[in-house]
Amino acid sequence: MVKSYQAKLRDPAQDKYPDAADIMSRSFTVLSQDTDIFTAMDVLLTHQISGACVVDEDGKLIGFISEKDCLKIITEAAYHENRAGGAVSNYMSTNVVTIDVSDGLNQIAGLFIANPFRKIPVLNQGRLVGVVRRRDALRAILDHEKKQNHSYEKHY
Repeated sequence: MVKSYQAKLRDPAQDKYPDAADIMSRSFTVLSQDTDIFTAMDVLLTHQISGACVVDEDGKLIGFISEKDCLKIITEAAYHENRAGGAVSNYMSTNVVTIDVSDGLNQIAGLFIANPFRKIPVLNQGRLVGVVRRRDALRAILDHEKKQNHSYEKHY
């Protein structure tokens, strides 16, 4: 049996993957650098999020605190029988991987594949404007691929 495929006329721009601006969440949780670490833990649990961006008084991204960071803090405190505490800035990761609003989905997916984190802060001219979650990237790629498969007609 011979199968042939005939491409429908389509705009080449439809083949382009979306960029960070297209898939980022503009609604996200932010913590100030002086937020108490236990308050930060409560925020993560209450909002059911895996982590939050930490900003300074000017709103500039200065770090990230994750569930994993919090779990490490609280288990070490319990093990050593001392109460951890203090500002989130004492515990946050400061070497934060970020992306620009114009970064493409292939680059974003590559970062998620190469790293264990679940979300990436999105910057526009150095300003925090959103986050892309690993699930957002997966959904965008899957939606794009489904759309591309519909652009071909099968003939038997």
